[in-house]
Amino acid sequence: MNNGTCTASIIEKQWILSAAHCQPDGGIVTIEAGGKIYESEPIYIHEHYIASDYVVENDIMLIKLKEAIEFSETVSPVCLLQNITVSLGQVVAVTGFGVRFMGVNNLETTYQKGDLFLEDMNFVPTDKLQETPVIIREMDFCESPEEYSKTRICAGGTLRGTTQGDSGGPM
Repeated sequence: MNNGTCTASIIEKQWILSAAHCQPDGGIVTIEAGGKIYESEPIYIHEHYIASDYVVENDIMLIKLKEAIEFSETVSPVCLLQNITVSLGQVVAVTGFGVRFMGVNNLETTYQKGDLFLEDMNFVPTDKLQETPVIIREMDFCESPEEYSKTRICAGGTLRGTTQGDSGGPM
């Protein structure tokens, strides 16, 4: 998208699906697909989208492009399926254009007790679509209340899955 911080899914020649927090103020965005830039009409953010320090709900937006995307061997819509059930422990793939882990800044930090932190690691931007496997987990694992289990999926974990820039990408 125009701010370069999110991934999106092509769902039809003129329609894109992404996360609302990628452009919470609405407006116009630009999408790059197959090396070509496409401008949008005003975007549609879910009417019940909420984002605060404590919760993000209905984090979805639809983007209608002013012109149709040219599909090719490398640019095509995602496959949308209905009524899919995933089981705990199942491995699924997430994709996106998020930053890529390139290593730790200081090897000594890996020998210390405790967790590594993001500032201990080196990430670089990428222009290539990345895919990574994640495990479907219980909501408790993501420290998310059980009442969200109808609208959210817990997958991956801290430093095990998506990175900055993958928001809005497909699972």
